[in-house]
Amino acid sequence: MLQEINGWLEVAAKVAVVSVLIFSSISLIAVFQADYIPEVMQPRALSLSIVAGLSAVAAAILFKIR
Repeated sequence: MLQEINGWLEVAAKVAVVSVLIFSSISLIAVFQADYIPEVMQPRALSLSIVAGLSAVAAAILFKIR
């Protein structure tokens, strides 16, 4: 029973990390496609790139374990 719950939690964590990675990557692409003005869009692009990068690292770690 406990192993089954652990398996579901692992799948849920992977789905959450991958969905954050996809959402932040699409949002970052949308920022650069929308007439990127560095002075205006830099805070949004910087935060999205940090989230996308860290979620990519988290996904790599999660999928490398097994």
